[in-house]
Amino acid sequence: MSSLQDSCFFLRAISNPVRLAILRSLDNLKSAPYTKLALSIGLNPARESGNFNYHIHYLQKLGLIRLEGLNYNLTNLGRTVAAFLDSI
Repeated sequence: MSSLQDSCFFLRAISNPVRLAILRSLDNLKSAPYTKLALSIGLNPARESGNFNYHIHYLQKLGLIRLEGLNYNLTNLGRTVAAFLDSI
């Protein structure tokens, strides 16, 4: 994949309000299980699990978050993106 394609993937990742909220929430919480993370961004995990799962998997595919045990965390790349978001 080219640098331009990589850039487009990352821009798409942060252009969605749910994904942006997930990144910001994990930056603040440092680590969170599924339900706590969903609730922290204002989603009801019982009713909106499909939507939430889609965005979680998208961020995992990009290497921005990872699941460790039962908790989601930012990767090093995810922390870099979150720091960038804080700076703008």
